[in-house]
Amino acid sequence: NWMYFSTLANNYEKKHDIENFITALKKSNKYNMQTSNRYYKKKHKKNDEFRILNLILNKTSCFNINSKLKNVLDFTPIFVVGMPRSGTSLLEQMLANHPKVFGAGEVKFFSTDIYDEINKQSSDDEYLVLINKIKNNYKKNLSSILSKYNYIVDKNPFNFRFIDIILNSFKGCKILHISRQPQAVCWSIYRNSFGNLSQGWTSDMDQIIRYYQLYEKIMDKWYQEYGKNIYSINYEILSSDPEKEMKRILEICGLEWNRNCIDLGNNSRSIRTLSSGQVRGEIFKGSSELWKNYSQYFPQLTDVSIKN
Repeated sequence: NWMYFSTLANNYEKKHDIENFITALKKSNKYNMQTSNRYYKKKHKKNDEFRILNLILNKTSCFNINSKLKNVLDFTPIFVVGMPRSGTSLLEQMLANHPKVFGAGEVKFFSTDIYDEINKQSSDDEYLVLINKIKNNYKKNLSSILSKYNYIVDKNPFNFRFIDIILNSFKGCKILHISRQPQAVCWSIYRNSFGNLSQGWTSDMDQIIRYYQLYEKIMDKWYQEYGKNIYSINYEILSSDPEKEMKRILEICGLEWNRNCIDLGNNSRSIRTLSSGQVRGEIFKGSSELWKNYSQYFPQLTDVSIKN
């Protein structure tokens, strides 16, 4: 079963037995995909990730009512978006080490159901009511934190799907889009089980690449429409020269420099993501090259990005 082959893959990897590691990993992911298809996909066709991404890519952007919002926020939400395994946890933890910032983790607030609600709106005024509802509910969910902190980091990477809604809902928010070498992202997703039946695509390399390419297209769409409101961060630059890059990021967010932001061993807040073990202590450099050790088993990795 999935757990057996996953454990087997981990053991072979520790022994540097690449051949058997890949064989066990492929079997583990195959079982995970079968389980997802059997128990989730048939019952939740509406929530199929590829249907959702294509819907976002092909839909008309939301009404741009940001200028109509009456009240500027009394706090600054910082949305860290990107692909899973692209460095969102690292960037959030670096920001959360700042004394004025609270790292809220992956806030489960925006959902794909939002688009069903938006499609029902027929005018700017109706949309404005919905946007105010989103903003007020978000503040309510974070009320205990907002009494102590003015800067909140929301690092749910999948929020890249909702950038137009976020910008319309939160006047003055910061959107930090972190990207990483495409092959490294796709390999890391395939290598690390997400344990979520709704994300069966993470267990198949071809589907991972398909997802990545749709993500690139969606981000290109957002940059064309909202480019001045989206700040690009490169994972490789951040990990190789963290001080210089964090100074730039903090300036974007309206925060003064604080050395704690590059001292990742100095934050006691729990991190509940696959990356948790990697954002304690020293910043790991060179991880984006690991995929090359396994490229012969996944030749499709050479053509991941649509930008090549």
